[in-house]
Amino acid sequence: MCKRKVILVQQRHKKSESSGKAADHIKVVVRVRPFLEHEDPSQSSVAVPQPDRGALPSTLKEDVYQQVRECVEAAISGTNVSIFAYGQTNAGKTYTMMGPPSYSYSSRAIHQKTVEEDFAEKNLPLRGVIPRFLTELLASTRRDDMDVKIEASFLQVYNERVLDLLAETGGKQQQQKALELRSGDRGVGEIQVVGNVKKSISSLSDVFDILQQGVKQRKVCETSHNEQSSRSHTILQLMLTVTSRGGGDLEQTSSSLSSRTSKISLVDLAGSERWSQSADRKEAVTKTHREEMSNINRSLTTLGRVVKLLSEGKHVGLPFRESKLTRLLQAGRL
Repeated sequence: MCKRKVILVQQRHKKSESSGKAADHIKVVVRVRPFLEHEDPSQSSVAVPQPDRGALPSTLKEDVYQQVRECVEAAISGTNVSIFAYGQTNAGKTYTMMGPPSYSYSSRAIHQKTVEEDFAEKNLPLRGVIPRFLTELLASTRRDDMDVKIEASFLQVYNERVLDLLAETGGKQQQQKALELRSGDRGVGEIQVVGNVKKSISSLSDVFDILQQGVKQRKVCETSHNEQSSRSHTILQLMLTVTSRGGGDLEQTSSSLSSRTSKISLVDLAGSERWSQSADRKEAVTKTHREEMSNINRSLTTLGRVVKLLSEGKHVGLPFRESKLTRLLQAGRL
């Protein structure tokens, strides 16, 4: 199976510690968010070594999306695709992936109208990568020469527990049972999530419903950096099956049909955070917050190791099993 992934590395105005050039099948797009009102521009600088594409704070979301839109056709052609936003806490990852917090990932109840507005023409400049990708995917697969099936699951990894964002919890999310991961039977590295909800997507209305339900259940909390800080990694996974019809005859034979499948992972990672940052701001680090920080940083470290090894052309002995996040992304080799 072919693989392609795009890493949207979100940067605050701080020095990047990453280095090295990504392999051809890994594309890195760096976006720097503007300064916030309380931040002092004179105390920060930007240093990014050799990304595939850089984006200044003034860069529009449309320009950022243009760097990853090639993944739509790649997925339709049968290529596994992963797009994920990586960066420090409060770097703007969720804003880039979903859009403004007023109608994206929020702990507040989200009404259907607000999600629909995210896709509305008047708000096109504000849409994030995920709604743009899904809109274009649906438009690109409405063709007479192919039959398309899209099945979606929406997961979060919270404290190394895989939880279903589409499961009906009855308001008792804390009691939700963690999902089990098993090795699949489709090939090496294939991982199956046992017992999660899968929903078919055939229209933007289906997309609205999935995003609306998922964003309400994501783990967030207030930190010194962010009023709505993501405390979990969210993964919107799509299984895309495309059956191409050849010849144009009314009666198709099995030999004239060509079917291909691909997995699409759209990932909004929780932000990395240093212990010293909380201490410097005199933030009361609770036991829960401490556990969240530890698990987030550990999983991001594992993710970084895997990406580094893949970029060096290594495909054996990768530490996928050291984190639930990397295990979920293993089938597409991230």
